[in-house]
Amino acid sequence: MIAADDSDNLQYPTLSPDGKQIAYQAETEDKRGELRIFNRETNQIRVVLKTENAGIVSAFSPGGEWIAFQNRIESNTEICLIKTDGSGLTNLTNNPARDVSPAFSPDGKQIVFASNRDGNFGAFNLYTMNADGTNQRQIYQSKARSFAPAFSPDGKQIIFTNDKEDGATGNFEIFKIELEIAESEKRLTFRPRVDSYPAFSPDGKRIAFVSNTDGNAEIYLMNADGTGLFRLTRNQAEDTTPQFSKDGKRIVFSSNRSEKFALYEINLID
Repeated sequence: MIAADDSDNLQYPTLSPDGKQIAYQAETEDKRGELRIFNRETNQIRVVLKTENAGIVSAFSPGGEWIAFQNRIESNTEICLIKTDGSGLTNLTNNPARDVSPAFSPDGKQIVFASNRDGNFGAFNLYTMNADGTNQRQIYQSKARSFAPAFSPDGKQIIFTNDKEDGATGNFEIFKIELEIAESEKRLTFRPRVDSYPAFSPDGKRIAFVSNTDGNAEIYLMNADGTGLFRLTRNQAEDTTPQFSKDGKRIVFSSNRSEKFALYEINLID
C-alpha cells in the first residue's frame, strides 16, 4: 500500500512525469472531493483543490507543472486546468454537455477528452483541444459511449474504452485508433462485461487495463496489439485505474482491499 485514509476513498491516481508525485481524488465522507498530491520522496500529502462533488479524474502535464481534471461545476462536468500549487484554475471546455476523462498528449500541446456534446447526449465521443482550451474538435464518433482515452508515448495513437459492441448495452471493450490514418480503428479486447481504463506503458509496448469479466474488477496486462493477455491481480476487492511507473516496472492502482479505496503498487516481472 502506498497511501490510505481512514475516512476517505482515494481513487484515480496519476503519476507525475518524474514519478515522484501521485495526484489523486479523495472522496470525503460527505461525498465532496479533494484533488490531492502525494510526494513519494517525503511521504507528504497536500490538497491542491477542494470541490463540491467527487469524480476528479486527473492527468499531469508532461512538464509536471499543470494538472488537467474533470470537475463537476454545479450540474455539469467540465475539463479544468490547475497548477500543482493550486493556482491558475481555469475551465477549459465551457460547454453545456458533459466533458470528462482528460489526458495530455506527450508533447503537452493537446488534451484528449470524452464528451456527449453535439446533440447526442446518450453517446460520448472523443475530442481533442489545445492545452489552453482552444480548437476543440471531434476525433472519434460512434453511437455509443467512449471513455478514458489515453495517448501512446509517441502521440500517434489513442486507446480508449467503448461499448458500441452489442448495441451500447454496457459491454465495454478496449479500442485503439491511429490519429494520422483514416479508418484505423482496432478492437483490442474480446471479452464480456467491462474492459476499461487502459494505460500505455512508457515504451508503448504494453497496455494495462481493468476488467470485471472474471467476476470483480482486476488489473490485466496485454501487448499493445491486444495479444498476450495476462491477469496481474487476484483479489476479491475492486482493483482499478492502473498507471505505469516512469520506468515501466511497476503499476500504481486504486483498490478497496481495506474497505476504503487506497493507493497500491504492484511490481511487474519481465
